[in-house]
Amino acid sequence: MSYIYLALAIYFEVLGTLCIKDSNGFTHLKSSFFLFLYYGLSFICVTLAANKMDVSLTYPIWTGSAIAIVSTLGIMYFNEPNNIFKILSLALILLGLMGLTLSPKV
Repeated sequence: MSYIYLALAIYFEVLGTLCIKDSNGFTHLKSSFFLFLYYGLSFICVTLAANKMDVSLTYPIWTGSAIAIVSTLGIMYFNEPNNIFKILSLALILLGLMGLTLSPKV
């Protein structure tokens, strides 16, 4: 169940971050409202996930996954610059997340 909460936290974090772009400096009220709603839901879900998981695993997965997803969506849908350095950096984030997830508990 913790991984479901973590997945939901990542999902809401991504939605909230995308609303930042659309809120246009809090001038669009609907997007601004959803920004706070999604971030609130994200924090609730990550808190529920952290109750059963190590915070040293929960937090990096939450933030790292959101960074990778938002960066990819920025390239795909917002025509943000794309280069080999950015792609390699995203790959390193994902590699680090896999390492944290697969590392044995001592």
